[in-house]
Amino acid sequence: MFKIKNIWQKIQDWYYNHRWIGYLAVFLIALIYFVALQWTPVFADPDAFYHSKMAIMIRDQGLIKNFIWLPFTVLGNYYIDQHFLYHVFLILFVSLFNPLWGVKLATIILAALLALVFYWFLKTSRIKWPGAWTALLLVSEPLIFRINLVKANSASLIFILLIVYALIHRRYLAVFFLNFFYVWLYGGWPIIIPTLFFYLLADFFAGEGGVRERLKRLFNKHNWFSLGAVFGGLIVGVVVNPYFTQNLNFYWQQFVQIGVINYGAAIGVGAEWYPYKPLELLTASSPLAAVFIPLVLLFFIFIKKQNRLSWKFLFLSLFFLAITFKSRRYVEYFIPAAVLFAAFSYNAVFGRFRLRDWRREFFSGWQRWALGAVWSILLVFLLIIIGFQSINLREGLRRGYSFTGFKNASEWLADHTGKGEVIFHSDWDDFPALFYFNSRDVYISGLDPTFLYKEDAKKLEDYAAITRGNYIGDAVKTIREEFQSRYVLIGKDHPQMKKLFDDRPEADLIYDDKDVWIYKLTDRL
Repeated sequence: MFKIKNIWQKIQDWYYNHRWIGYLAVFLIALIYFVALQWTPVFADPDAFYHSKMAIMIRDQGLIKNFIWLPFTVLGNYYIDQHFLYHVFLILFVSLFNPLWGVKLATIILAALLALVFYWFLKTSRIKWPGAWTALLLVSEPLIFRINLVKANSASLIFILLIVYALIHRRYLAVFFLNFFYVWLYGGWPIIIPTLFFYLLADFFAGEGGVRERLKRLFNKHNWFSLGAVFGGLIVGVVVNPYFTQNLNFYWQQFVQIGVINYGAAIGVGAEWYPYKPLELLTASSPLAAVFIPLVLLFFIFIKKQNRLSWKFLFLSLFFLAITFKSRRYVEYFIPAAVLFAAFSYNAVFGRFRLRDWRREFFSGWQRWALGAVWSILLVFLLIIIGFQSINLREGLRRGYSFTGFKNASEWLADHTGKGEVIFHSDWDDFPALFYFNSRDVYISGLDPTFLYKEDAKKLEDYAAITRGNYIGDAVKTIREEFQSRYVLIGKDHPQMKKLFDDRPEADLIYDDKDVWIYKLTDRL
């Protein structure tokens, strides 16, 4: 036993003298985990094709200012690359590797970097057990699914963590520039505004004193500097922008019309815009819930021990939880905020608590063995839950859009149609893959159906009815006259739509493979 203790002490001493090992371990474990989850030629989200194509086009053509591929949507009139810096980051990966595999690798690296930055944030904040809190983040299924999509989600979270760190340490120049580049990185940058509001509002509630003292804390000079640095960076990022003033209209459509108003009840939008049900979220993030809920209760029991940061992360986690019940995409903000709250609140209450001393004081003999057995059972139970979640994650990330699903049909269209031909396709989420493989032609709807809805609600109504196969009227005539299209591409998951063209003499089936049918509409009666 003495030798084992000596060996363990030497391991601890070596670790304390080589702190970088912890950072390297977190990054490598996360990297291997994410590779195991999603290294398959399938995208769980179709937008991956769009992001890949945009990186290629920026590399080859420079800034894309006119998006001619969706002429019937608002994007045909004004377009901005709301993920410009993200697409610039992807250029390296689409250039060194097969572009579709390249963006997968970029996504895995960004997700692993998020885990590393999260661990660093906790470590530099002197939080007890930063590795355990980072592990809790990595076993939260909804977050891991979101950051493994080929989107700017991980990059966005990294920026927010850096912004919060800079705010805590009053590095206002860093806050300014981080917010400036955040606008260029991610179209959802307005999320930083309510984040800042609730971050600062916590100063009113943290600590003691009357209303006057609380207001004085809230409106201190450092908070004014924080407001100035954040809003200054955001405003300059919007104005000093290659898309100004076109970006103002786009942000209105993207953040207000799609994000806040959300027409999901009227039209079929992406799944991420529909809400989480409380029980569904509780089940999906059960390890986090098992920690977060008790610590919220303990927060109010030990409220006098709480510091400003535990208050701030409580406010942020509750805010993000509320909007997650509006749109499930915000779960990617709720989970990190909830873990940070749990870590900071636990530290405030139990920071000086040592499990070893508590066990020696209150337990002896067989009781210690019983306590160890209970902890072992709980650990096994947790590992079983994590195992099932990992299986679900793996299956979820491996279902979706094959790298080659629309490849042959798109290339056939590129070879057999004139440049700029309008392709009437069977679903709005077909667009990214069609665009990736064939950017010679143009399409009806894509990226979000709201873009078509806001440009011409009647067109969206007719488009949706035809693609569902329940259009009342002459679908062929409508496609020819209203949509100015001669080619109809139908995914084989839309058999009802195909029935509208069967036995029509003016609709010729000219292409058929395992994924799609393509009809050519003629003037023949």
